[in-house]
Amino acid sequence: MEELYSPEMTAYRKKIDMLSLFSANDAPVYVFNNGSATPPRNNGELYHHPFHATAVKEAAEKVGVENQIYAPGINVSDPRGESPLEFTIRYLKN
Repeated sequence: MEELYSPEMTAYRKKIDMLSLFSANDAPVYVFNNGSATPPRNNGELYHHPFHATAVKEAAEKVGVENQIYAPGINVSDPRGESPLEFTIRYLKN
């Protein structure tokens, strides 16, 4: 944890923070996260937690990027119900 909050790592994380890098010109986003609402036990779970899926949704909506987010472990579901394949094909056709 000490390294995570060092000045160098803090600057690096700010530079690569995908949530702050969203822009209105980005492609639509589809996220499916099958994790549970339990607290993360390691870095893998921390960076791939279902709450991160909701953070992606909020960041995308803030700049107007279309998104479909599914995180059943925390009861998040898009009413369109597209599969990843359906979502991708729809955008490739347009």
